[in-house]
Amino acid sequence: MKYLSGNAIHLGNFLRAMGVYLPYLVYSTFLATYIPESAVGLVFSTGSILAGIAVLATPHLFRTFRTHRVLIASACLSAFALIGLSFKLPTPIVLGLFMIAWVSGWIVALALDVILEKIVGTNEKDTGSSRAIFLTASNIAVAIASLIIAGALTNGDYWRIFIIGAGAFLACAYISSRFFSSITHVEQANVKVKDAVALILKNSSLTAVMGAHVLLQFLFVWSNIYIPLYLHNHAGLSWAVIGIIIALSSLPYIFLQVPIGYLADKKFGEKEFIIGGFVIAGVSFLGLSLANGAGLIVLALLVISIHIGGALLEIATETYFFKKVEAKDSELISVFRALRQGATIVGPVLGSIMLFYTPFEYAFAVFGAVILLGVPLSFRIKDTL
Repeated sequence: MKYLSGNAIHLGNFLRAMGVYLPYLVYSTFLATYIPESAVGLVFSTGSILAGIAVLATPHLFRTFRTHRVLIASACLSAFALIGLSFKLPTPIVLGLFMIAWVSGWIVALALDVILEKIVGTNEKDTGSSRAIFLTASNIAVAIASLIIAGALTNGDYWRIFIIGAGAFLACAYISSRFFSSITHVEQANVKVKDAVALILKNSSLTAVMGAHVLLQFLFVWSNIYIPLYLHNHAGLSWAVIGIIIALSSLPYIFLQVPIGYLADKKFGEKEFIIGGFVIAGVSFLGLSLANGAGLIVLALLVISIHIGGALLEIATETYFFKKVEAKDSELISVFRALRQGATIVGPVLGSIMLFYTPFEYAFAVFGAVILLGVPLSFRIKDTL
């Protein structure tokens, strides 16, 4: 059964990612049919604040109701919210359903994290490989989601996307009920969030890897928001070409993370890959700041290089962190996951401030400099090998 559960967790994460990212790709344009475009960012920021609060509070629910039950309930809640969004409803209800789907999706992600830790157990030498397969499953879902958007979204038929996303969440709930209910109860250490933060701050390596993870989330936020805008509005590329570049930039997450996870477990540890990821991503951002007037191939290579660095950082920081925690440490995992919500709130604000004072392309130089701060930070990490 552990073998079946170990495979089911990756399928569950694939379905969870499909349910989250498929609607995510159309949320901004969908919401803009109900509210002004200038207000869409505020809706996302509000959703991220609520998701951060929920993620930090969820360990209490795990202790009270068991992790897999919270997972099933949250997946069903996300599905029903997405089904609701497929109907033409008043704006306040649409915004409420969006918040429910957004927050519930993050709770599902946290529950899957905790269950994966239980399945892996104390066998830390396989953490990198398990995490790599887990992340690759979600990244494959992201790539497939972009293809579904191209085929299913015609004439603004957002309901099709929401129905497919709801189906993915319901399938995730079924997988959880079928395979995870038999897993021995995930014991939860009764540690308050503030105590979890104190524990992190006492461990310099854990503090450094959490800082590295924050910078990684900034990389994701800045690349997802500002690179498409730059390529379209400043480099003059069509959305068809931009779509191809974005699809190519997802390939490092699919093809690099499994071998990197294996090497982190068996050969090198994580520190070298974290440093390398920061160097590659930071230098590539700096390259974009100098790429005004560059050709299509140069721009594409720079964008892909940013995500090569991102792929290294994602698997290395995830592997290191989860080697240092166990399934019972759900508060620590919650703090780790809440960092993404914080970056989603802070990253666009920092980007807006930089763009207010600097030309668009020079903002990439600032992004690159910030990402390169991760290099000296990474030297504080005590490697696992």
